[in-house]
Amino acid sequence: MSFKSTWPFSNNPFLSSTRKSFSRALIIGTFTDAALFASTSDPMFLALYNTYHPIFTAYETAYGKWGSSLGIKVGSTLGLSDLMKELVVRARKWDVAIQNVFAHDTGEYKSLMPHGRTPFNRGSHLSRIEMVSVLDLNLTGKPALAALKTEVNSFHTALNDALSNKQGKSSTSNLNSKLLEINRKELCKALFVVLGSLIAHFPESPRSIESYFDLVTLRQHRQTDFTGHLAAMKTHIIARRTLKETNTLTLKNKGNTTLRFYLAQNKQGMMGDVFIELVPHSMLKEVAPSSLGVSASMHFYCVRNMDEHEVGEWEMVVG
Repeated sequence: MSFKSTWPFSNNPFLSSTRKSFSRALIIGTFTDAALFASTSDPMFLALYNTYHPIFTAYETAYGKWGSSLGIKVGSTLGLSDLMKELVVRARKWDVAIQNVFAHDTGEYKSLMPHGRTPFNRGSHLSRIEMVSVLDLNLTGKPALAALKTEVNSFHTALNDALSNKQGKSSTSNLNSKLLEINRKELCKALFVVLGSLIAHFPESPRSIESYFDLVTLRQHRQTDFTGHLAAMKTHIIARRTLKETNTLTLKNKGNTTLRFYLAQNKQGMMGDVFIELVPHSMLKEVAPSSLGVSASMHFYCVRNMDEHEVGEWEMVVG
């Protein structure tokens, strides 16, 4: 049985920050690649860049293949009307992603979303698809939004495929996703090596290290996947969060004990009459947060091990 270390330097921050987010890994990796390249006049940085860059390039290539196959998969799995419904959701996410880089009242934002989300939500299918195409084109040459451009481009491909009733192969997308995850882990290990090398290079001025990493993206990450072990008859506060109605939870019991997931009003984690009980080695998807508690003041997500003797193992994923 393995436990996560409580010493932060024993954990790779790039792995945790990019978990379940291929696009975040691309953004972070691109930033470090460019920063190292800019310093290659120094032999130490040249050697570090020559080690890191091929790993980053492999990830970038894998990401492109995955994005393309994802477009084919979505286009073949969903009908055009379903994709139009999904476009409403995606447009909202794209808008937020753009505002994370360019403020709403700036010219850069206006050039990308001149009328906000409205053209993506209303109008004919053709006009809405055309707006996705325009956004894809306007995202060209904006490195900070490179990952978003890839997603927009892939979804535009999916819309066109559905419009022309083309067929795709989901197996290709699944394979590329697995390969991309392998490349993500390799990229994160390479970033961790870069961090260690820079610590060794700047022992007297560690603040110098910050310019080689995209700290904004790293710090914007909010944990969505929580895991842990729980002693017999003990309660654990998973997180204090206020989730939207659109959020869903995946609850997993990965051990041999019975677990109860619920919401509490405070850090004492007292369990009331509302909870979800999972038997050993079971999982429940698409759980509404309100299913764990009925009070608007309940924001502490808790899990309790109901076994009197054995350690339990749990996971909660926020979607």
